[in-house]
Amino acid sequence: MTIKHKKCRYIFLILLPLFSSASPLAADISGVVYGPERRSSTNLNPAGTVKEKPALSLGLPDNQLRIESRIRELEQSGGAYAGDLIESYLDLGNAYSAQGKHEEAISEYDKALQLTRIHNGLTHPGQLPVLETMINTGLELQSWETVDRNVALYWHAASRHFQPGSQERLYALELLGSWHDMAATENLMPNMLSQLKSTTLLYEQEIGLVTETGTENPQALLIMATLLLGKADLLYKRAIMVESLTLTQYKAGSPKIGRQRQCVPSIQPSGKITQVCSNIDSLDVGYYINQTRKRDAEVFGYLNDMKASSLEAFALLMQIDNDSVERLALLSRVHENSREFNEVAARYQTNLAHDIPGRKD
Repeated sequence: MTIKHKKCRYIFLILLPLFSSASPLAADISGVVYGPERRSSTNLNPAGTVKEKPALSLGLPDNQLRIESRIRELEQSGGAYAGDLIESYLDLGNAYSAQGKHEEAISEYDKALQLTRIHNGLTHPGQLPVLETMINTGLELQSWETVDRNVALYWHAASRHFQPGSQERLYALELLGSWHDMAATENLMPNMLSQLKSTTLLYEQEIGLVTETGTENPQALLIMATLLLGKADLLYKRAIMVESLTLTQYKAGSPKIGRQRQCVPSIQPSGKITQVCSNIDSLDVGYYINQTRKRDAEVFGYLNDMKASSLEAFALLMQIDNDSVERLALLSRVHENSREFNEVAARYQTNLAHDIPGRKD
């Protein structure tokens, strides 16, 4: 199930040169050979897609009854909180999952998660593999609240244990961004525009923290470029979501119905023609024009920030003197951002309803 849907013109004419066929982003990356996307062990791929469910390698026991018997033995010998129960709960969850009993599997995984947190602490990284398994099972169940909760827990634990710039912390943030992109695209959760804003701020904070540690080596440059492109993806998604909003969500700054003076000629008994005038209610065209302009301004504000973030990532990647798979994959994402940016911009080069020739506002 792939879900990478991405990314309007702020109507000031001064911006039109940006959207010529010269392609402000694509022109910088011609001739690049693109590599594969970065992979993850969850079905949510932090590179921006949700992968097809891979063939499960569960290490499934030969006999499910043996697992249940083992759990009873451990509970009798060590109590309900015995540390050895964690692995057995995971095995039982895997057994249920292999049979398609995902709700039962989630219950067992949750037991393993709670025991892991009891024994090791609320932010210990030992819970991350359990959370990934729960995220995948939640996707199978289409239990979006479960996925949302567990992805948030994954980021919470990883961000408090690992340092900014580490691969583990980067992976957790990409997982969060990928999930919010999917949830927004498929309308799986409410208030996703607000969620995307919050996640964009997390990316900005992370970029600031990594900047403080320095980007002198190729690996640090790759991490910074990945963060910048993750931020760009979320900005694009916000732009597309705002573009689809109804105009009623924007205050126009002028009344929808105004008073207009209307006069009509009238012949008097004397034969004299006079004008008879009255005030009538009329629809103010400017009401919808102002609404549209406000929406367009917000959309292209996000797109311009997306463009800036993508070009900054491109500049960093050009500082790396190798053709590693990860670098080429990131360059491919820059190329995709360029295509998306210019595709949206092209829609705004045509005359729109609010571009009324000769109108003075």
